[in-house]
Amino acid sequence: MPRSDVNRTDLPTPRLTITPAKAGYPADGGELDLLVATGVDLPTEQVDRKPIALALVIDRSGSMSGEPLEAAKAAARSAIEMLLPTDWVSVIAYDEHVTVVAGLVQAGADRHALLGAVASLTPGGSTALFAGWAEGLSQVMSCPDDQAAARVVLLSDGMANVGISDPATIAADVAQAASHGVTSTAMGFGRSYDEALLRAMGDAGQGNYVFIEGESQVVEAFHHELSGLSALRGRNVRLEPSARLSLEGTAGHLAPCGAGVRLPDLVGGLERELVIKARFDAGAKDPVVALVWDDVLTGRVERLEVPLAIEPLSRSDFDRLPTNQEVVVHLALASIAESKLRVAEAFRSGRTQAATVLLNEIRANVSALPAGELRSAETRELDRLADLAQRNQPAFAARYSEKYARDTLRGASDEKRLAQFRMERELFAKKMALAGETVEPSHQTVTGAHGVGAASIAGHGQPARSAPVGERTFQGASGSVVVQVWRGDITDQAVDVLVNSTNRQLFGNAGVDGAVHRRGGPRLTQAARAIGSLEEGRAAFTPGFDLPARWVVHTAAAPWRGGADGELVVLHEAYRSAYALATRLGARTLAVPALGTGTYRVPAEAASRVAMNALGEALERGTPFAQVRFVILDADVAGAFARALAEGPEAGASLPN
Repeated sequence: MPRSDVNRTDLPTPRLTITPAKAGYPADGGELDLLVATGVDLPTEQVDRKPIALALVIDRSGSMSGEPLEAAKAAARSAIEMLLPTDWVSVIAYDEHVTVVAGLVQAGADRHALLGAVASLTPGGSTALFAGWAEGLSQVMSCPDDQAAARVVLLSDGMANVGISDPATIAADVAQAASHGVTSTAMGFGRSYDEALLRAMGDAGQGNYVFIEGESQVVEAFHHELSGLSALRGRNVRLEPSARLSLEGTAGHLAPCGAGVRLPDLVGGLERELVIKARFDAGAKDPVVALVWDDVLTGRVERLEVPLAIEPLSRSDFDRLPTNQEVVVHLALASIAESKLRVAEAFRSGRTQAATVLLNEIRANVSALPAGELRSAETRELDRLADLAQRNQPAFAARYSEKYARDTLRGASDEKRLAQFRMERELFAKKMALAGETVEPSHQTVTGAHGVGAASIAGHGQPARSAPVGERTFQGASGSVVVQVWRGDITDQAVDVLVNSTNRQLFGNAGVDGAVHRRGGPRLTQAARAIGSLEEGRAAFTPGFDLPARWVVHTAAAPWRGGADGELVVLHEAYRSAYALATRLGARTLAVPALGTGTYRVPAEAASRVAMNALGEALERGTPFAQVRFVILDADVAGAFARALAEGPEAGASLPN
């Protein structure tokens, strides 16, 4: 089957690859599916990108009080830390009133003052969403650098109930701003926000619409948004066909642009695969498809033409041609995505039984996919949706179903975004070093004797007072990770994430939990109380406050009753949840206790094997971790963990070097 590839020699060069479903097209006119792949490498550190002008617009209405607002503030601080010194940033907060927390200023002017301004945010009353967005627009439009890529990022957990609230009116203004070069991303937080409004804003604003279920995902969402904006190469991206040829996205999920279609932004390190339907008029000859984009590096409109390299055929000859199986698989994925949109609508309208029937139909279609990661990923998504339905959470089930569908139809995924984020962060660290600024520890790549952090690594550059009693280097899906067992006080650890062994009520009055609360101070205790309660095996996070650790991930094991009640399964879930949440927080360094071995009396030998196996699974899935320390005060428990580390995870987990 022919493939059409064009790759210019001057790096980084956008790529366009087109795979037709068949090696010809009907001479008398007809349709043909095309698999279109686009991508571009990240520029090297010698290639300067255009600056960013960013407005962070944060909902601080009453419903955001407590952990939601703290998570939003943490995400805003993280975004500010991700900017280059020459980027521009403004912070706006809104309830029934709009407050310019920090007017537009270059990030390198006084990053400390910007972070302090964000930290000062407090909750308020109602939700003047449109007014908040409009002030963000005003701020970025005042940027003195007319070459800056301007974006407004709005976070909301509720409904627009003050001022303009009509979705069509707001979307029209957002689209008008995009036509003048200011794109908008809308992030919906929790279960109560106006989904139709924020989705319309993200789509009309040529940015993104992002659904965030809980506090633990807010920082991750901002990371991905800002890394995509930092690596932006092309805006106003479209596919333009030659004469007698027209293009259309799957079921109309790509906006038309003349005879062609509009594509998502070209972002360095983010590859996309999209199914496009081509319609040939009778007599079409030498068909060509061009990728056209406004290049943010060159400042020019760039064009990359790809001949389809297929011949016109009679209808009978065309029908006899075999169909490319790669295209068949992506057509099946697109069809599954369409079904997920119907599932979302069924959940949204309260038809849970109909949604369950649709999920079963989708599962049958997924099982027909070729074995491999694509089928596994689809199966995981269906399992998640079925679990949400079983737990009677139709609002979240609807949003996740739509998210999964939109990702497929736009050629993206969480895994692709995470990979792009990691590559962009490495480039960011190099550029910051050239600019003479220190990179925050959660974004650093630190090298040591093993190629990643050696024993002296610490999340905030402070030496830890404990000492290692065991160490191994493991090869995970995302690179080498140093895993150590330390005997000492976990609250001394200056790391990105400290895992806290707590209870369902997050009391903070005994063992590791008590020590974490005492060292973290009253603000940590207040933040933990705001979480409310925690199911056994689940995790939640708070800032580290007075601890040397940047974040604290709280998780709860189950009291030991002899092992017959599934205590080790719960312990495994507690470790898994903690590692997953640390991954979302972008942690490079972790300090982890021996969960459940204190007050809950889980035997140390069994607990240590669970801990290592759960870590092996996390590394196999992919994490940003460079170093993981199990920090344990009790000598016997530390010895058990050192022995488990020496043995390594069981078969099926990550293999040691």
